[in-house]
Amino acid sequence: MSTIQLPAADTHRRRRPFRVAVLLIGMVLFGLGDLYATLMHSLYVGMHETNPIGAYLIAEQSIWGLILFKLGTLGLSAGLLLKVRHHLSAELACWALLVVMILVTVYWHAYNHQVLTMAEKLPVADLPPLAGHKSHAPLP
Repeated sequence: MSTIQLPAADTHRRRRPFRVAVLLIGMVLFGLGDLYATLMHSLYVGMHETNPIGAYLIAEQSIWGLILFKLGTLGLSAGLLLKVRHHLSAELACWALLVVMILVTVYWHAYNHQVLTMAEKLPVADLPPLAGHKSHAPLP
């Protein structure tokens, strides 16, 4: 009994759902990183959010709204692409979204570098210690 060899194109097409799933995992991981960076900067550092919906939620101090919005859009897009994972258009969309999320991560890296560079250039105020707190001894 001989085995039937599938054409390479058919094998490639049969593996598409797996590739889409892997790409979506990458997209979701980068999206969670974006959410973390957005939360840290909006809560502790200060930033200008370029997404108008995210900017509105930050301005309204709706952190849970921001979390739900970002997780909702991430989940909705991943769910829709997973549903149509057998189609070439879904795989192409996953590649495009993964590239976008990588670019967002590169943007965050550059933004963090700029914030740190600016922080190093800020003068440090020589303030008295807070009431009730011990001051560190001055360095020799």
